[in-house]
Amino acid sequence: MTKRICFISTPTSLGGNVNGSDLGPFQILDLNLFRGLQKDHKFIEIDSRNDLKKDRNNSLKDVCLRLKSETFKNTLLGYFPFVLGGDHSISSGSLSAVASAYSFENKESPGLIWFDAHADLNTHLTSPSGNLHGMPLAALIGEKVKHLSDVVGSSLFDPKKVVILGLRDVDPGETALLDKENITYFSAEEIKKQGLAEIAKKVSLITGDDYCLSFDIDSIDPLFAPGVGTPVDRGFDPKEAIDLLDQILTKGNLLSLDFVEYNPLHDKGGKTKECVEKLLDFLISKIG
Repeated sequence: MTKRICFISTPTSLGGNVNGSDLGPFQILDLNLFRGLQKDHKFIEIDSRNDLKKDRNNSLKDVCLRLKSETFKNTLLGYFPFVLGGDHSISSGSLSAVASAYSFENKESPGLIWFDAHADLNTHLTSPSGNLHGMPLAALIGEKVKHLSDVVGSSLFDPKKVVILGLRDVDPGETALLDKENITYFSAEEIKKQGLAEIAKKVSLITGDDYCLSFDIDSIDPLFAPGVGTPVDRGFDPKEAIDLLDQILTKGNLLSLDFVEYNPLHDKGGKTKECVEKLLDFLISKIG
């Protein structure tokens, strides 16, 4: 690896209604693969303890704002921001920071690859659950989302440069937004039909040369990764995900990486932990 990485752990489950994703970063940093990285790379933890004087959503907003500040600062210092969640709501902070730093220099937004079983395109008006971890992408493309839009501000992504991979569980409001903004998406099954090389080529054309990656572990089929908050069948197997990522990451320039929604409390027989370790080992090896 030639890039200096800043690992930013953000242990929060405030964006969902299932506890456990707040434990993910601690389990991840305890993996053997991280023991050799302490000397050459930077490690930060965002204090995500709930302020009892505030409600859950305002506490989460504060966490995301602190994450945004740290991500922005370390991006400008030349570090590669590698954010370890935590639930997916935190991407409102990390990704808006990278978009802000990038657009200041390049006068345009970077591309965005969103690996996820869910679109995360709900707003507070369309969400059946009201959980903010199902809304970050909506906020990041400029939809008004209570609490998360305050985090994102004007640091937006162009929907035409966004692609969702592994999508298979979509709410009606999200379908409407996917259609309105003409956002490209592929299910795991569709990716298998078209082939990894063809999908990787299409992803590159959509995102352009510079892009961010947000990886939700629930994009993997629960047969291999049951330890998530909202599992959905018919996902990737780990090898398929790694092979697809390998083909995508050989092109262009990866600007940042979020890895979210690992929930150790829901793991079965260490399956998810094993899957997480394989994915992270691969992803860290590709940052360079």
